[in-house]
Amino acid sequence: MKLLILITLFTSCALNLQTKKNQGMNSSIQEFRYTDFSGIYNLKREVKLDKGKLITRVKLFSGSDELESTVSVSKFGSSSKSSNKYLLPSISQFKVWFNKKEYFSQIKIDRKTRKLEVLMKSPDEKWQGKKEFDLPKTSYICFFSQIPECLKSQELLLKAARGDLGLYIIWDNYPYQLEQFNEVPSAPFFYATVKLDGYEKNIVKYTLDIGNQIVSFHFDKNLKYTRMFWVSQGISSISSLKE
Repeated sequence: MKLLILITLFTSCALNLQTKKNQGMNSSIQEFRYTDFSGIYNLKREVKLDKGKLITRVKLFSGSDELESTVSVSKFGSSSKSSNKYLLPSISQFKVWFNKKEYFSQIKIDRKTRKLEVLMKSPDEKWQGKKEFDLPKTSYICFFSQIPECLKSQELLLKAARGDLGLYIIWDNYPYQLEQFNEVPSAPFFYATVKLDGYEKNIVKYTLDIGNQIVSFHFDKNLKYTRMFWVSQGISSISSLKE
């Protein structure tokens, strides 16, 4: 109960800083030390708020060489039946270089037809052309690269502190997630649950359970995203700023 009160206070204070602007989020640029089984890299993460849209740009570097790039756009919305705010995925573009060759994909959400459209361009014939998928029925859905903002903007951090919260995640890097990660869902989206994992030294920890693997997201006392750990993949992403 004490932990729930702390989370409530942190969430309320953070969101009240900008009660009239995009659920308390600010535009920002962060740099992270990104580590996986292959080495240590630099990750640059930019968050921009523009005319009711959330735009994130995530780039991974080895020295000055760009290894991959993700740009994702979601729109802020609200329900006519309640006061709840929603973050609605709109479009994403992903580029990665395998063996010095560029692989590209674009994901676009058509909400009128409830379709997810994928455009692929690559040297590999199996990753070319277009695909279309039916969107799942769900209250919450967000891009993988926007999970921190997805949880914060819709007050899901607070809701997950009260119990397990279900949502769908869209792979921004589809279909290349199967080349980058081991034993992950092959579809462009998957069901997951988020829950509060604990509080330690002004760090609030949440876990994302994707069925057979756990991803841990950490936020500071102001609910600013600071760390991510994906142990089964050997991945860690730690903000370069001192906490």
